[in-house]
Amino acid sequence: MAGESHVLCESRVSCESPVLCESRVSCESPVLCESRVSCESHVSCESHMCRNNNYQYVNRLLREQLDEATAANQKLVCELNAVKQEYELKESEWRKEEQVEGLIVIT
Repeated sequence: MAGESHVLCESRVSCESPVLCESRVSCESPVLCESRVSCESHVSCESHMCRNNNYQYVNRLLREQLDEATAANQKLVCELNAVKQEYELKESEWRKEEQVEGLIVIT
């Protein structure tokens, strides 16, 4: 293999997203790639792994936000129901007072 050119596969692909990759695929120690194609293939694979990690991270964040929004929504529904019951009770009392006042005025 004296005449063949080897490319050292040490390049790292930066993430396309502002989120940093938590785990990167690396060459198994600095390994000599047999051809530029295999290095490009490695870079492409690393890029896909990086994007995959970013998507998993964003998905986790979105699920947490969805859980928080769901909990807040449930709390608001409970509060709304309590206010609605209080309103209905006050309205019922108000109608009774009107009926009593109406009877007093008539007699």
